[in-house]
Amino acid sequence: MPTPTPTNFNPRRLPHNFSPRGYQIPLLAAMDRGCKRAVITWHRRSGKDKVCFNYMVKRAVKETGNYYYYFPKLNQGRKILWEGIDKTGFKTLHHVPEGLIAKRSDTEMRLELTTGSIIRVIGTDHSEVVGPNPRGCVFSEYSLQDPTAWNLVRPILIENGGWAIFNMTPRGMNHGFDLWNIAQKNPEAWFSSLLTIDDTRREDGLPVISREQYEAEIRDGMEEDLARQEFYCSWTSPRSGTIFARIIEELDRD
Repeated sequence: MPTPTPTNFNPRRLPHNFSPRGYQIPLLAAMDRGCKRAVITWHRRSGKDKVCFNYMVKRAVKETGNYYYYFPKLNQGRKILWEGIDKTGFKTLHHVPEGLIAKRSDTEMRLELTTGSIIRVIGTDHSEVVGPNPRGCVFSEYSLQDPTAWNLVRPILIENGGWAIFNMTPRGMNHGFDLWNIAQKNPEAWFSSLLTIDDTRREDGLPVISREQYEAEIRDGMEEDLARQEFYCSWTSPRSGTIFARIIEELDRD
């Protein structure tokens, strides 16, 4: 069977096997209106990467170019996105219809679409953080990344009119906190959203994570500072830096 060409692929079919939850729609609407910069500070398990990846695929179909999905560590990108499977057993990469993929490289974590666009997963721990002329970027868990990558990418996006989305859960008052404040002070240029477990609901109307579950985690031994950070997006957890630096070191050794 011949590979489908861009002319017979209908971008209205996107997103593929994904229906955004109500709280995710404002981000998508803002980007569709032409917003070039967005930062979403959402609680753990709120679907940050799922909504961001689906948006990237949609834009890669509409506008031919290079699209880069950044993670703090390259092996995180492989585990979370390239090999990611949600709780229903659905693989993250299956949000890209098979007929839209011209070439796939598992080694490089690279998809070439029939539209000519290229989507790559990149770790900001690697030297190759700036590819040729990115049209759009997602910085996943930006508060854990080396901010140098953004500073290298931003002049390219300024020149070509490209876009960037930053998603994160707080990790103390670091560069992620600084970026959040920049977005808050410049709402004309930035979309920003902070959502705790009190703000998010599933398709059936139930909380993504309930207050009762949050309190149960603390009773079961989760440190309250860490719980507030993960579920209530607290920027002031005194141990966030040390805890997550240790986690990143463990991921890097895997």
